[in-house]
Amino acid sequence: MKDGQIKRSLALSGLSLLMCLALLLGTTYAWFTDSVVNNGNTIQAGSLDLEFGYRGLNETDGYDAVPENTGALFGADISWEPGRSYGYDFRVANSGSLAMKWELVLANVKATAPEGSTANIADVLEVYVTDADAADLAGQTPVGVLSAMADSAVKLGELDQTGDAAEFSLVLRMKENASNEYQNCSVTFDLLLRATQKPLETDGFGNDRYDVDAPLDFLPVSDAEGLEAAVAAGKTAVLTGDITLNEKLQADGDVTIVGNDHAITVPQGVDRVLDLSNTDKPVTVTLSGVDLQGPTSGTYTRGISLYNNKQPVTLVMDGCSLSANYYAINLASANEKVDAVIRNSTITGWCAFQTHSANANITFENCTLKGINDKEYNADNWNNFATIVVNGPAEGNPDPQGAHDCTLTFKNCRIEATQTTGNRQLLFSVRALNTTINAENCTFFVDGVQIPSTPEQLAAHIGVNSQEVADRLVVNLT
Repeated sequence: MKDGQIKRSLALSGLSLLMCLALLLGTTYAWFTDSVVNNGNTIQAGSLDLEFGYRGLNETDGYDAVPENTGALFGADISWEPGRSYGYDFRVANSGSLAMKWELVLANVKATAPEGSTANIADVLEVYVTDADAADLAGQTPVGVLSAMADSAVKLGELDQTGDAAEFSLVLRMKENASNEYQNCSVTFDLLLRATQKPLETDGFGNDRYDVDAPLDFLPVSDAEGLEAAVAAGKTAVLTGDITLNEKLQADGDVTIVGNDHAITVPQGVDRVLDLSNTDKPVTVTLSGVDLQGPTSGTYTRGISLYNNKQPVTLVMDGCSLSANYYAINLASANEKVDAVIRNSTITGWCAFQTHSANANITFENCTLKGINDKEYNADNWNNFATIVVNGPAEGNPDPQGAHDCTLTFKNCRIEATQTTGNRQLLFSVRALNTTINAENCTFFVDGVQIPSTPEQLAAHIGVNSQEVADRLVVNLT
């Protein structure tokens, strides 16, 4: 074959190959395949629900529902005298789908006496818990007197299945040796039935102990007095409605509030919602599902404020909202160490978060932090501020370097800085040495406009008060 023919053949072969490749690019290989689709999967939460019924002693009819918050069973129409007893049969039933453990508590026991008397009638009221079919108290032993049983469980049990029930009698009896000093005395108390899940059901790994630590020592609260009492006692407070405080909620120990999406508000003139100050032991504050509505007017107001706590403080928030017209979360000076993990929450204020305390380690996950500068315009920049503030040296702060060596971490957060009066509102203001800001998958907005999450773009919205602070500031964007 001549060279020309060889060259034409090679050219034609090459062209054919190219055409084949082009055709292959538009086709799909025929692999062996198979599939199985499991449609319609549903996750249904179980229900924990109980029924609380009552009837007169020795009655055989059905049980009526115990009235909630109204209609006291042990009413003022009963005139007590030595030897008299009074009570009810009770029935606790599992009307939900989950196994539960329960307890009946005599809560909020408050005794009063005539002026000048120190007698406590609760000291001479015996508490009996008997079988529901007991004809009388003959041969029965009291579990204690009312004053000693205050806020204690007088009866507890477990109900595994829907429809399971426990029946018993609760009877109070005035001691026969009660003297004349108890005349005209009185006492009030609440019947508190509470339940939580019990270890029984198994998870996907065959573990039936995942809820072994579910607590029972919580207090349902519906008013300011109940919330204050629960916090003072270190109990878990479970809100059953919105609450307006009479004054700030002062804590000096662990605080746990389950909000059930209810609000805690303060009246005009009260400058903060929750205050934790001057403690000398480690403290944990846990808030879930609560709307903390701080002051909407006034100056130097706070939502949550921590000050001069000499041992570590841990703040945990989940599913909350928190607001104040000045500082929503305020770490004042002289806190030994503050760690916080705040998830799925919205924080709003002139400043959403600020610290005057060093060595704070703060993490926000899936949160929205809003800084709104609505303060009167000041041409001297006095009212310029930021959504997140790390403060430097300040008068009254025992640490001469201010809030140095703090680490702030933001994961999947939205951080906003908005001004409405002409003042400047920054995203961050850093005034202390050795600050680290970690931002992972976050978005940033200034006056409603999204700012690209790049160091160059964000630099214009991060304020520093000195070159040394800038040189020792670390910002990690991922």
